[in-house]
Amino acid sequence: MTCRYVGPNYALANLVFIVPSANCFCRPGKKDCSTRSANPNPGYSMWAGVNSFFLYTLSESDQAEILKNLQALGVRLVRIFVSDIDVGAKGSSSVGSVDVEPSRVGVFNDAILTQIDNLMYRAYQHNIKLNIVFHDRYKVDCTWGCDAYSKQWGAYTRNQNGVTHDVSKWYSSSRFAKQYDQRMLHIIDHVNPHFGKAWKHLPDAIFGFGIQNEGQAHSPIGDPNWICARAKALKPHLSPGINVITGGGGDVGDSTLPNHFACPSIDIVAVHSYDAAAWSGAAFIRAVETAIHAKKRLFVEEFGAQDFEGGRAGSLASQIRQIVDAGVPFIPWQLMKPGTTDFEFYTNTEETWSAFVDGVGLAKSAKNGWFSWPEFGIAAQSPEVEFANQDSL
Repeated sequence: MTCRYVGPNYALANLVFIVPSANCFCRPGKKDCSTRSANPNPGYSMWAGVNSFFLYTLSESDQAEILKNLQALGVRLVRIFVSDIDVGAKGSSSVGSVDVEPSRVGVFNDAILTQIDNLMYRAYQHNIKLNIVFHDRYKVDCTWGCDAYSKQWGAYTRNQNGVTHDVSKWYSSSRFAKQYDQRMLHIIDHVNPHFGKAWKHLPDAIFGFGIQNEGQAHSPIGDPNWICARAKALKPHLSPGINVITGGGGDVGDSTLPNHFACPSIDIVAVHSYDAAAWSGAAFIRAVETAIHAKKRLFVEEFGAQDFEGGRAGSLASQIRQIVDAGVPFIPWQLMKPGTTDFEFYTNTEETWSAFVDGVGLAKSAKNGWFSWPEFGIAAQSPEVEFANQDSL
């Protein structure tokens, strides 16, 4: 019998794959394979989502149009933030929003949650789930505007216009951590009147909750266990089928801290990077291997390209192909109406939109995924995998 490697990614050089088409095992990148008795399992299919972090603030007509277009493509997920948004943000139809803790930590205003209620119901009607992020790290030091947490901390109280700072002291504070836990629990206890249930009991509409967007990114790490500790406070309150997601980091390295993979309360490790070459790099490949070994799931939750000088469509297409080749789903940054020359893309940015459409099709047709996604009906068995010494074959 001739054995031939047809597995997910030749770059995953430290794995032994059971070849779906025969009872064989092969080292990726090597032509020689040996026979072995094994259950021939196919790879998982994959899915695609989008970041559209303030979609819930857009006009009803724009929300309806965007969701209709996404459903037509087969997009399964939209990622949003619970955060204040300016009126007309990014040239959109945004009516704005006020953060759930608008001026003082622990004093809540649920108006923003009501806005999200409406989006959640509309998305559900279009077979799309939400990934809801509790907070944005870049508010802690006023990188892109301030909020109640930055004001309470007091280290930075004015908009820094994109400049980041050392926020390690904030993350090492047990008092701030406890207050943050209360924010999370308040949000998940909110009842969506369209469903008559609290968010924590809506797995049909909510894919998961992101602990924080890029927590501790672009800063020394104040507490490598901070995400896990928040996950432990959150997980017992959620109905089965709602995932706890890390929320990513500034790049592959701080997105994939060892603590994330070792934490039993974390369901999905989210990877972020705006380095277009990251997805074929050693750090990302190691992260995929680590997730498999730790029995965690992993996806690429943020990546993208700007278009100030052109080339965005080609970059996005190339990155999507690398990510799909690695066997994981993807969520680019970001879809917004209208598309811009920055990261935002939509139907008016025709080449980039086309690259995204093609990428969604690529993910849906691929059969090399490492992880099952029962939330989206993707539960076929994956290739049997074992770790082995690279020189053992």
